[in-house]
Amino acid sequence: MVGFMQTMPTRTKERYGMTDHKVACFYGEQETHYDMEKTVSVKTESDTVKVAVITSQNKIVTQPIEKTDVQVNA
Repeated sequence: MVGFMQTMPTRTKERYGMTDHKVACFYGEQETHYDMEKTVSVKTESDTVKVAVITSQNKIVTQPIEKTDVQVNA
């Protein structure tokens, strides 16, 4: 997973241009594999088009995080 966070001048009341735009990038590493859903490929009337049909979905169960281990590099 890769993402970014940015400041919102309308909320922070800061003023700057695109060259000074404040952005913080982050990434995450997946520790375990989790099948969110299972799909099967289905042909359509056209030989060149296939669609994926979801056959089952797994619910995501979350648990509270006991320890936050976050590093921020400025």
